[in-house]
Amino acid sequence: MVSDGENQCPAMLPASLSSQVANGSITRSTTLHIFKCVAGRAPMAGKPSLMFIDICDAQVVGAQGVILSVPEEEQQEQEPTETTKPQRRPAAKKTGTPYTLWQIADLNLKASKFTIRACIVQKSSMDEQTFAINLLDDSGEICAFISTEQAPGLVFPIAVGSVYDISLAQVRKPLSTQSTSLYELIFTDKTTVEQCAEQHDRLTDISLEHLDFTAIAYLVRYQENQLVDILGAVKQSMKVYPITTRFCKTTKRDLLVVDMSGYEVCITLWGDMAENYSAPDGSIVAFKGAIVKDYGGRTLSASEWRLMAVNPDIPAAHALRSWYNAEGGCMKFESFGDHVNSSRSTADLEPPLMMVTEANALVTRVAGTIELFYVKASITDIHMDDFFYKSCIDKDCAEEVTKVAKSGKWRCKACNQSSPNFGHSYSLCISVGDSTGQIHLECSDKVGELLLSATADDMVKWRHSNNGEFNQKIAAARNKSYTFECKTTVGVSKWSTRNITTATHVCPTG
Repeated sequence: MVSDGENQCPAMLPASLSSQVANGSITRSTTLHIFKCVAGRAPMAGKPSLMFIDICDAQVVGAQGVILSVPEEEQQEQEPTETTKPQRRPAAKKTGTPYTLWQIADLNLKASKFTIRACIVQKSSMDEQTFAINLLDDSGEICAFISTEQAPGLVFPIAVGSVYDISLAQVRKPLSTQSTSLYELIFTDKTTVEQCAEQHDRLTDISLEHLDFTAIAYLVRYQENQLVDILGAVKQSMKVYPITTRFCKTTKRDLLVVDMSGYEVCITLWGDMAENYSAPDGSIVAFKGAIVKDYGGRTLSASEWRLMAVNPDIPAAHALRSWYNAEGGCMKFESFGDHVNSSRSTADLEPPLMMVTEANALVTRVAGTIELFYVKASITDIHMDDFFYKSCIDKDCAEEVTKVAKSGKWRCKACNQSSPNFGHSYSLCISVGDSTGQIHLECSDKVGELLLSATADDMVKWRHSNNGEFNQKIAAARNKSYTFECKTTVGVSKWSTRNITTATHVCPTG
């Protein structure tokens, strides 16, 4: 534990000072000159994270026997008298509540008696049985759900842009598959909300600065009902009009939004978000968590539960405004709509040709999308440990088969047929590289046949017969250069999810 006379903090000494601890040069009164240190945070089950400093470089400069003054509260705890039992130091009470102040990033399922100090950046309407507010602090963002039964006495004072201390909320895992957070909060009868004097008018902009906005042209890569973050310029704003859905009556407004990718998309606002929107055409809008729809082509839907900001004060918005004022306002944009005649189809968007390092960076940040790209590289290794699987004898199917215990036949679920025999198909993993790095690719059966110039049935037969042809095929395939058409998706296994990059087509390079 180290102290500067006003505050104290746990610390870790470097290995270079361990000998001085052993010989008594560093004890409970030694003064250190800390040249370099790193702040760290250790997770604690059911408690806030423990903050500490990791000392990288320090030197003993003070004589022993003199202890710097510490807070009176701490001194009483560390030096109890003989007649007084040591008292546990109470939690920090900067919140006006008896609970510890937590950061949003520290919340977990075991947390119960805590207080978070956060700004309200978004609030939905109260038409439904529950409504939501988005809470933001310096560490992250979380969504809180509130029942309308609690709202009259609890929620009406809450205003967007104000900061509150919120205590005794319940932490749970998100129920919606469209949530991007690890947890969400539920307000109960015991939850208390107290307003703070501080205000954070720019917290909405701060929350948008860290988003990786998707270009409108790349919306074709997203599946329906996936979430996407969009930044665009409003080319045209339609009027609000009422609509009756299957469940309720509401209002909607369509915005035609464009960006520098040369495409436009229709974004539909619903409810209060549609009625309260009043920005002029040419404004810059940012959406966090817009829902991808496929209604007459790619469209987006933004409900009041989602975060929308008009003319946000972020660098990406300033750059987009400069482009729109200079040239974007008079451009002709491509559309996703089926009724629009365009010079090129969005399905024919040419995937980019990347270097291996760029491909690795793309694979790392994939999150629920399908990314397509080309990479020109040479085969550096072919992993032949599990290079095949037992497959359907119909080559047009080639799905994996399982053995039926009673009949002894091999059944293909895709074909719904059984056969006494089975074939082999490639499940090949290769490493390819260029001058910038290396990437691992999985190959389909057809790609495997092209690379090895042999069928999976032949390779299995040669391997079991110890035929030299097996090794010759592998050696011949190495160091050859190809242009690989790749697709990166998120694969789900029994234990985890991981990004999978598959080579769907290959073309030899000259």
